[in-house]
Amino acid sequence: MGCKCGKGSKVEPVVHPTPIHVGNTQKNYLGRRYDEDAFIDIDVTNQELKRDILDENVTVSALLETKSRNIDLNLQDPNAFNSKFCQQRQSAIDNQTYRKIVDSWPPSSLKHLSDLMREFSANKSSVDKAWIIFYWIGRNIEYDTVSYFSKNYANQSAEDVFKSRKGVCAGYGNLYKKLADEIGLKCENTSGYSKGYGFELGEAALADTDHAWNFVEIENRWPDEMIYHHLPENEQWQLLAHPISKQDFLSLPKTYPTYFELKLEMIVPKFSPTVSLLKGKPYTIIILKTPLDVDIIANLQLHKVAVKGGERIVYDKKKGYYKCYFAPQSSGLHKIHIYAKRKGTEGTYPSAIAFDFDVKGPLNSSISYPKTWEPYFNLNLEVLHPRNSFFLYLKDNVVSAEILIRAPAGVALIGSLKDSDNQKVTGGDQVYFNNRKSLWRCQFAPPKNGKFVITIFAKKETETGTYPCALEFELIATHLKSPISYPKTWQCFHDYQMEVVAPQNSRFGVWPPGASYCEILIRAPDDIQLTSKIAKDEKTIENGDLIQYDAEKELFHCLFAPRSAGTHTLTIFAKRTSDIDTTSSSAVQFGLNVTELKRSIRFPVIYTRFETDRCRIFEPLNGVIKRGSNVHFHWQIPNASEVKLMSDSEWKTVDSYENNILKHQLKLTNEKEVTVYGKYKDGNKFTGLAKYNVE
Repeated sequence: MGCKCGKGSKVEPVVHPTPIHVGNTQKNYLGRRYDEDAFIDIDVTNQELKRDILDENVTVSALLETKSRNIDLNLQDPNAFNSKFCQQRQSAIDNQTYRKIVDSWPPSSLKHLSDLMREFSANKSSVDKAWIIFYWIGRNIEYDTVSYFSKNYANQSAEDVFKSRKGVCAGYGNLYKKLADEIGLKCENTSGYSKGYGFELGEAALADTDHAWNFVEIENRWPDEMIYHHLPENEQWQLLAHPISKQDFLSLPKTYPTYFELKLEMIVPKFSPTVSLLKGKPYTIIILKTPLDVDIIANLQLHKVAVKGGERIVYDKKKGYYKCYFAPQSSGLHKIHIYAKRKGTEGTYPSAIAFDFDVKGPLNSSISYPKTWEPYFNLNLEVLHPRNSFFLYLKDNVVSAEILIRAPAGVALIGSLKDSDNQKVTGGDQVYFNNRKSLWRCQFAPPKNGKFVITIFAKKETETGTYPCALEFELIATHLKSPISYPKTWQCFHDYQMEVVAPQNSRFGVWPPGASYCEILIRAPDDIQLTSKIAKDEKTIENGDLIQYDAEKELFHCLFAPRSAGTHTLTIFAKRTSDIDTTSSSAVQFGLNVTELKRSIRFPVIYTRFETDRCRIFEPLNGVIKRGSNVHFHWQIPNASEVKLMSDSEWKTVDSYENNILKHQLKLTNEKEVTVYGKYKDGNKFTGLAKYNVE
């Protein structure tokens, strides 16, 4: 054991950690005494929340009641794009045999290609014929970007496009019509205006026709969903019941095929390619209706860069529509993109619709929105604080940020803090449920100045598996001088209203130079019983932990004695004293980095009565005492009617036991063990409290 004392000398004293002065008003590791009213006043927050919701509802109602221009987009033939046609079209697209055969063709001339196509498409439907032509052109004709940008267009006849394998829109249209005519597919060419590459709204928009394309008759119908982005010069080919004007065309938002395939419907704005800030608000709102099996996401961009915290999407179950909020952080021409796909389908969200959002002049104020995922809505989570903020700033040496969330019963949350390198900050998060306020407190403490990502995960307690993402924020620390960290805590730590008195503001226990053990101070209510363990490399160290109660200061001294240098884990467990048949639950956990250990010790073997009666050992703390030495026993043993020592099998009457304090001097000879016993009013027998080994 490394002892240097000779025979008959006293036991060499254990090296104790530096004493920590603790008063009854000692602050806990959060920098305040445990007080559930110490954080944000939830009553105030609820009032703010109610005002926000009322304000948003009034704003949305006003938007819905605002009269906007009406543009009649009813088709001449409402059944042109019926479900049968859509199924036939998709079937042709998915037909891999068609693709393989068309890819195998080596046409030497346009006539040869026409012959191949005519033979292959014989007896096939007009949908299949239209797809076969489209597929061959798409695979074999390259867009002539040089001609497009130089405006020096080569001959765009079908023959020349086939030979050069290049063309612009007119060339594509001419080749398509030539092949359609050859295989008996009715097709027409048209020219007009488009909202294609490089299109920008403005006074010069659509000054001249700039595009050419085809119309194909399918089973005596002319299907068309292009009026949002293609306006034929000849009104006949608008294929609308009532042709629209060029100004009407410019008033339509930019749409993509997904918008029509998934049957989306714009509500606000009904007919406009642009949106603007709402009067007196730092945001705008787009309202969109979708079928029940469709999900949408969105983003806000400035100069093709996503605006962090720029969008918030809320599904209104009662109304059956999505409310899409967009909040810019600065002035400038922004782009709004909304994407959609069917629920349960894999892959990315295709583009559905887009808007221009021109923010003019400096913003008087700005807001931002946390990033949300599906569990946030499905689990009915609600951010109480901060409201309308993606960015959380730590200034003036504030060391942590707090997010308050309300969730239904049976929903559990966990959190994570990551640095700019996407590395998790250990000890950077603490998330728990506050029973009194019925909300989740999510606390995050960065280790240094910089930008960090806060992620909150959520799932039902009854569900197995990992926690999916629910919310994300960005934490920015600029004036952090004394960072803190959180020990790992479990829900019972907070349910039992436990406090960490020392170490303050750290996930690590303190290892003083030359010490034999470290000390964690915990305050807990009278009906809470604590136990503990110390482990290294996930192996528990026997007799390496001891929990004692300081009745004067009303706190627990949790002692941990490592056997060697290195990284250790210190875990404290808790239970209510009334829960006799219940095992203790993990409550709080610290790390301990032992840099140097000159003298290791083992604590005495502790029995149950020692823990339940909250006994305390002043000396000897070392559970291994030296044979032949004089040992002074100084203990606090509450409520015993009598105390004795047993040296091996021989009872020893103690020198003194008064006012719950045991004092006894024992001269050791050849004993192997010494046990401290107490007798209590609830029994006639002595009960073991702790045992020392003699070596």
